[in-house]
Amino acid sequence: MLGAWTLQKHRNSCVFDGESPCLHKVAQQFMNEAQLWSLAGAKKLQELCIGRVGSED
Repeated sequence: MLGAWTLQKHRNSCVFDGESPCLHKVAQQFMNEAQLWSLAGAKKLQELCIGRVGSED
């Protein structure tokens, strides 16, 4: 669900805001949202986020 939502949100930015498509940006947005969802209690996403905190490029 998070992946589809992230892709749709990026697509909308490209179509309506003139943003250029960028897979790296989508991946960063996905990880940022996954961290937020994990902090909010999405337990299965916590496994995905372990070790990723503070590893931004």
